[in-house]
Amino acid sequence: MIDEATLEVDPMLLQPFVENVFVHAFDESHPFLKFKNSFEILESKILECIIIDNGKGLNTRKQSKLHVSRGIALGRVRILLLQPANVDPIKIEMIEIDGTTVTM
Repeated sequence: MIDEATLEVDPMLLQPFVENVFVHAFDESHPFLKFKNSFEILESKILECIIIDNGKGLNTRKQSKLHVSRGIALGRVRILLLQPANVDPIKIEMIEIDGTTVTM
């Protein structure tokens, strides 16, 4: 059972995904910005984090040939270090019109 009073989440686990929302998801064409970060205890030892934005999504942003994104891969590695049996800890859903949803 998870003790909610003493539960801690490593901020570096969430940081790349939250940063992506503010750096990449929105530009001047998105006047009504939406960002939601939620946590829910699903089972006795499972904490789910969902990060949702209504931005451009990963498919529509311009990719720089000089920049290599490592945030998702690093997040997976961090979770696998804590939970080796969790083979697919991060799911990302991109809806071109409605933004991105990241579920960990």
